[in-house]
Amino acid sequence: MTLAEHIVQYFKRHSISCSVRDDIEWTLKRWVELNSLTERHINHETIKIIHSKIKVVPTGKQRRYRQAVEDICLYLRDVCQWTVYEPLSEKLIDHDLIWADKLSQHAHSANVLFQCYQKQKSIFLKLSQPPSIEFLTVTLAICLAPFSFEYIADLLNHPERIECSNNQLSVKIYHRVSKSNTSQHPPFTRYKLDLFSYKLLSTYFATQKNQQNETENSLNKKIINWLNQQHFELSTICTRDLPFLFQSIWLYQYQVPHTLLKDIATPERHVDFDIKRREVTNVHKLKPGTVDALFKISLDFSWAKGGTNSSKLKQQDWSHQTLIKQLLKTSRAELIRQLQEQAEPEWQTDNVLPKLFYQYTSELIEFGGITKPRLAQSTIKKYTSISRLLEQSPLSYSDAIHESKLQAWADHNYLKLDDEHKLLMHFFLRFISQQSLTDHLQLDHLQAPTQPMTVDSYRMAPESINNIIQILLNSKSGSHVQRLFSAVAVIISYFGMLRRGEILRLRVRDIVSLQLDQCRLFQLEITKTPEGQPKSSRPRTVFIALPENYAKLIRLVLHFKHGSCQERPLLGFDNEKLSVRNIYYLLPVTRAIKLICGSDARFHHLRHAGAHLMMLQMMRMCYSASKP
Repeated sequence: MTLAEHIVQYFKRHSISCSVRDDIEWTLKRWVELNSLTERHINHETIKIIHSKIKVVPTGKQRRYRQAVEDICLYLRDVCQWTVYEPLSEKLIDHDLIWADKLSQHAHSANVLFQCYQKQKSIFLKLSQPPSIEFLTVTLAICLAPFSFEYIADLLNHPERIECSNNQLSVKIYHRVSKSNTSQHPPFTRYKLDLFSYKLLSTYFATQKNQQNETENSLNKKIINWLNQQHFELSTICTRDLPFLFQSIWLYQYQVPHTLLKDIATPERHVDFDIKRREVTNVHKLKPGTVDALFKISLDFSWAKGGTNSSKLKQQDWSHQTLIKQLLKTSRAELIRQLQEQAEPEWQTDNVLPKLFYQYTSELIEFGGITKPRLAQSTIKKYTSISRLLEQSPLSYSDAIHESKLQAWADHNYLKLDDEHKLLMHFFLRFISQQSLTDHLQLDHLQAPTQPMTVDSYRMAPESINNIIQILLNSKSGSHVQRLFSAVAVIISYFGMLRRGEILRLRVRDIVSLQLDQCRLFQLEITKTPEGQPKSSRPRTVFIALPENYAKLIRLVLHFKHGSCQERPLLGFDNEKLSVRNIYYLLPVTRAIKLICGSDARFHHLRHAGAHLMMLQMMRMCYSASKP
């Protein structure tokens, strides 16, 4: 779908009047400056350019094109999180106010519909017959969520969307996103499924196995006919009124506030995650040697020795090409067995790309792609062909572990490619963003600003955090201080919601004990240092309260640092560079995270988990305060 089609579909899904697609396409075609923007912001100059092009239109179509500009800006602001300069933002139609007004207008009809539904529900329970598609759809709109019938039709066509986890029934509602969005996993939202709706769905799927797929239009027609049969007051309801009708039921019957109602009715406003690999709950079941390898630093310094032929070295470096050739000569099963038994190449300090491409090729051979579990040799060769374009753009080990330098390398090499190679580069960057060495790479910069922003919703459970700390402390490969610093990095990042760079730049003076003896309360100052500044460029103060077993580790570090210079790093030794601290203290943390939580987990997810913990604590505090 084109951007114009997405805009029209968005307005249609929310029953909002919108310019016709031709007008939006005409405007987008001439608003070329919009595609060249690298930031999600529309200023006065950008609007002035498109208005000057509209002024040359000799007819009253100018009004339609100006309205199309406003519709485009509204879509970019509400869906793609753009900021629109203040004067234009104030002129945009307040659709939230219009939406609230329409809910009020449909209050009486919604009450009539709810009474009719309760009557039909009683009849259904007495007769014990298979549910009709109309009754099932109305039940889902009233009991599951009052969203567009587009989502209900998708659910009715995919019985596998129903899940049961921890004795809780739920359904997965996938978001309506562009297929050009190269996110690894399609975003979705989970909705709690009540037992009555589950019974209706399971009966429907059991009795309608050969039923033709439902669509939004087919459901709209069936529900309109069903309403006409129920009550004469509902005969005036049209297709555009249906979302307001069911949302009004949630507003007045269930007393759901407007903001929360909009969240429930719009799956794209929140996102859930899937755990592809089961988290390790018992660290004693881990394979022997995996925990002891957490602190192992494997580097190849052969490049620095004199007398080496550079062309021969480069030929030896790209060992993933040998794997691709072996795939033609050896059976896939035999090659996979060899890959599992043989050791991977060592990291080279001057260029980590050869090993990354080796790992990338190895996983493509063993696990295939996202949609196909088995990839042909030609496909794997195509996916890894991007290595030829990166031979003149090496990525050193020190740059790979440095957040800003890695991001700059990725942005530079991605933007200079054509569209076909950009897609291949995006696949490769998506892979390295999941590796322990480079998991701090952010792919948001590489996404078109006219696409909705993707959200990485994964978070770790508290049990996983404890297991990560446990295996870091019990590893035999690192020194005592190294293991202590790594464990403390996990604790501070989780409870303080700190980013990787903020952990590394934390100084001795930036942490203060708020109690004299057996302190469990600490104050953290996140501010600018000679090594860098926070992402938002704004200093902040963070207060953390820790369990005693975690607080004891923090106190041990503070005791270890007692008497040292207050400007020295909290986690590290004197004159130890930031890149070195990253290798020795945070890289083992990333490895431990992936060992416990799976390959999709990253260091940044500690911050996600901490934010979720804070939300639960705040809700608990509010709930306790409301009790008499």
